[in-house]
Amino acid sequence: MVLSKLKMCTLSKYNPYFNIKIASDMKARFFIICFLAIVISQTFSDCKEPSPTIVKGKVVDYYTQEPLEGVEITIYKWHKDYLSYRYYTTIYSDSNGYFEFGDAENPDFRIGDMRKLGYVYKDNIIYDSFDNYQKGAVNEAVIPLFPNDCWLNLQVDKVSSGKSKIYLSVYSPILKSEIGISLGKVALMEDELELTEGQTYAQFLPVASNEMLTIYWDFKPINLADAFRDSVFVTRGDTSAVTISY
Repeated sequence: MVLSKLKMCTLSKYNPYFNIKIASDMKARFFIICFLAIVISQTFSDCKEPSPTIVKGKVVDYYTQEPLEGVEITIYKWHKDYLSYRYYTTIYSDSNGYFEFGDAENPDFRIGDMRKLGYVYKDNIIYDSFDNYQKGAVNEAVIPLFPNDCWLNLQVDKVSSGKSKIYLSVYSPILKSEIGISLGKVALMEDELELTEGQTYAQFLPVASNEMLTIYWDFKPINLADAFRDSVFVTRGDTSAVTISY
């Protein structure tokens, strides 16, 4: 009887079917435990507050790399009702040129423009820095602004008795890359002149240096395709002169 029980235990211990069943049960339990762990982890993850999306940086002078205080930085947010970005708020750089903006609820925002009296900025620099920012993370960049550090002396001389009215436009590549409606046009004191023979008109315009300005002029409203034009390269700290005679 004892021998019979011993034989049965021995057979059970080394029964291939019995071993396979144990292995299958262990695998099933393992997969169930893993599944429950994933579900619990996902549940806790969903309960956590979303991490804020933050854009921060420093605004500096392009040439000196000195920080710029009081730069006006416009923030736009996406509005699903309008299917476009709309103005949200304005922030300012501090005394060290630093700025920061963050939002956890609506991370779909963008920096519209940066403005400071005496400076212009290049839109593509802002886009390269923040257009593909990571949501739920801190995004940092240094943004240079270009100083209006030279002058354009634009002079118009009426030397003939012909047409009296003349139209003017000055094109700046740096302003062309600026967000806004400038389309590259330098703000003129007067863009339409009506002069008499022998009369001269001059205006001094602050512009950003180290670029080629194009001066368009015509006797009708400016059409860039067929207007008369002159060009001048403006250098930092200098006054560049262009004279139009007609």
